[in-house]
Amino acid sequence: METKELVEKLLKMAEDNEWQIHHAAENQYCPYCINYETQSWDDMRSHNDGCEYVALVAAAKEWLSNNA
Repeated sequence: METKELVEKLLKMAEDNEWQIHHAAENQYCPYCINYETQSWDDMRSHNDGCEYVALVAAAKEWLSNNA
C-alpha cells in the first residue's frame, strides 16, 4: 500500500469514528482536548482550541492535498 493511500484510509477511519459524529453516551468528550479541571464528559460540545485531534486531521488533509 502506498503512503498516500495509507494516509487516506487512516484519515477516513479517524473521521468516521470521531466522537462528535456518533454521540455515544460513553464518548461525549474528546480525549485529545478535554480540560479535566473545567470540563466533564457531559458538558463538552465541541473541540477546544489547540486540540491535537483537530490539528492532526488538518495536517493529514493538507498533506493529501499537496500530494494529490
